[in-house]
Amino acid sequence: MKRPHLKRWPLFLFLCIAILFFAPASFAQQPIKILIAPFKIHSQEDMSFLNSGIASMLTSRLEQEGAVAVVKADVAPGNEAAARAYAQKQQADYLLTGNLTIFGDSVSTDASFYDVNAGTVAVKFDEYGKNSGDVL
Repeated sequence: MKRPHLKRWPLFLFLCIAILFFAPASFAQQPIKILIAPFKIHSQEDMSFLNSGIASMLTSRLEQEGAVAVVKADVAPGNEAAARAYAQKQQADYLLTGNLTIFGDSVSTDASFYDVNAGTVAVKFDEYGKNSGDVL
């Protein structure tokens, strides 16, 4: 007596093992993506070097392997609408952008953390310092 369904048993077993092995990877949650735009720096002197320091500092504090990925934008978008459009194009979940105003020894830091998908400001940061060390 022939049993043709028994010939398919090894193939069925192989497919079940493959599904169990590869399924968790396909259902893994994608990390949250934060885009850091270069800050606009208003100063009498050239302080553009601060952008790399700000981006590095924020990356080290925000990035978490597997949970949060930080991407640095190459160029500063012109205004808020352009920044949000750029973040959507980069498929970012959040956008961090800001301004630094340095006048003499006084420093003002203004930053906004946008929820790109909701189109809202999640966190607004405004701080004033009395010396150049208060930038960050």
